[in-house]
Amino acid sequence: MASFSRTRTIFFPSTLFVALLLAPSPSYFALGAASRVRQRKSLADLPYASPPYPRRLTEQAAVIEWGNSAVISALDAVSSAPAFGVHASDGAFFEVEATPVIGRPNDGSSPLENADEVEGNMLVLTNGGGKSAVKMATMAQAAGAAALMVVNILDGEGGDAVAALKVLKGEEAAAAKVEIPVVSVSLASGNELTSASQPEEGRDGLPERIRLYAAGDRPFFEDVSGDGPVAYLIHDVLTEEECDGLIADASAVGLKPYDGKPNWLEGTDGAKEGTWKNLERTYLWKGLFKNLRYKTMEERIEQVTGFTADQTSDFQVDKFSELGHFSPRYDHVLNAGREQVATMIIFLNDPPDGSDGGGEIVLPSADPPLKIRPKRGMALVVHGALDDTKRWEVDGQSIRADMPVSGEGWEKWTATKYFRTGPDPLARRIVLPALAAPTGGRLPGFIAAAFDVLVKRLGWERGVRTFDFLLMVVPVLLFLLLASVLQGYVVGAVGGDGKVSVNMPAAVHKKVATTKITAEKRSLAKAKPKKKKNTKGD
Repeated sequence: MASFSRTRTIFFPSTLFVALLLAPSPSYFALGAASRVRQRKSLADLPYASPPYPRRLTEQAAVIEWGNSAVISALDAVSSAPAFGVHASDGAFFEVEATPVIGRPNDGSSPLENADEVEGNMLVLTNGGGKSAVKMATMAQAAGAAALMVVNILDGEGGDAVAALKVLKGEEAAAAKVEIPVVSVSLASGNELTSASQPEEGRDGLPERIRLYAAGDRPFFEDVSGDGPVAYLIHDVLTEEECDGLIADASAVGLKPYDGKPNWLEGTDGAKEGTWKNLERTYLWKGLFKNLRYKTMEERIEQVTGFTADQTSDFQVDKFSELGHFSPRYDHVLNAGREQVATMIIFLNDPPDGSDGGGEIVLPSADPPLKIRPKRGMALVVHGALDDTKRWEVDGQSIRADMPVSGEGWEKWTATKYFRTGPDPLARRIVLPALAAPTGGRLPGFIAAAFDVLVKRLGWERGVRTFDFLLMVVPVLLFLLLASVLQGYVVGAVGGDGKVSVNMPAAVHKKVATTKITAEKRSLAKAKPKKKKNTKGD
């Protein structure tokens, strides 16, 4: 079975999510001196990775797929267009179904030895031979290939790095002549592709046929973590209509100015005065009472993250108005066996055209520091806790901040979800959304306050369990009390003779009584035997 590698060590096939989830990252207590120095610098002065993220475009997103209707496998790919080759948005011109063939040599460093096998099929090469992407594409086109796939074996420690192929200086004329689709995939994806079939089938592990097409609105990943923390982008996780719908729902419920107080029930810790500005927030409790739009969003998020719906919080919606910002902070709240381990922040709107608008999310303790610009429908996922012998600890590199919103008249909207290690109790997903339903999703303030009091007085373990117990017991007691009251009312309304006694106004009661007496007289008159008339004469 063929495989691709940077060195002699083979990188075993993996998905992006699993690779990121298992990637090592130092704990909060092991931050290096460089990280501590960066924390003392102004966020604006940090040496951020350049260019800032996102670096992948939706227009360049492509999918490589194989299998049948029963089992379908798919990989993310990046189109080289518009730099060169056929653009993914060109529809039928970009869509290809062909047999994948690994070139010999597989790095394209010399003329293809199996050019006859390549004709009409998809040529697979690596970028380890020192040849430019345009030269490899020219070679593939000359051999009659239907498309070219380039496996990236040079960048990224985890094997998940992938980026659009570029045109080098002086290659512009040659690039303009490339008329076949050219895509790049990560090393992990390349090795997954070569594990699609059994070695004895004589296909180097490759599937018999693969399909290449534009991703459209299908979500795709972009790795941003570098040397830590565990972080990645998911493009197009929400549609434009879904983003607008969340903004409208939050506006209808009403956002309140953030006050810095902890709200552990909804997943946020407290913040020091002066560490935020011009921030408004609300929480949309939906639980099991989601409509079709919310169910569709939840299912998509579950598919791309691997966290089930019952491990995922409802949406917390934030609005940053002009100059609004939030200083560096962590997203880790204990929850009695359901630790909050990761955060998803979804951008709900774009900055104004022609302006960066500010509002970037930055990870200042990453190496190098990272800056993520807002893009509607795109999510940043940050894993904020590390599993150390089943005791979750804060990952010091997961600290994040929101830069000031600078676009004139622009407001940055985000929707945040928190992922936990275990499912929320059924009572939380039924009772709390029911209490929030009259306001459209905002929970009455005394509920969160009661949760905080229980945690402060009883500790996290006992406090959380007591709260969840009360959520089950109190509604049952209220139901029994209501049933008892109704039963008493019904019993009180029935007289000893079994006839219902109804309280009525005096005039109505008198009229009813009079009508009753008259009816009784008529009944007696009918029952009394009539005297027979004497018809005989004297």
